[in-house]
Amino acid sequence: MIAKPYMTRRAYNTASQQWPEVEWSTSAEPLTYDEYVDLVDDKETFIHLIVGDLQRIKVYGQLGFQITEQVPADVWEAYVELVDKGYNRFVIDHVG
Repeated sequence: MIAKPYMTRRAYNTASQQWPEVEWSTSAEPLTYDEYVDLVDDKETFIHLIVGDLQRIKVYGQLGFQITEQVPADVWEAYVELVDKGYNRFVIDHVG
């Protein structure tokens, strides 16, 4: 399946949970973070998006919507720090 670079993991996890009989693979344009950020119109919104996407990788697995994936402690700490700094536009309320 084709997805935005920052969404490939969540797309794979969701498809694997919903259709486990299928062997999935994902693809996205091979861009570095800096290259991708240069393509988006609003860099601030992009940070909000990837923060919300990371939360969903953790939370949706816990809720059974996608396969469970362990988020490393240092990555989750960075998520919490970004949310505390106000990057929460796409964070699910009262979850994670």
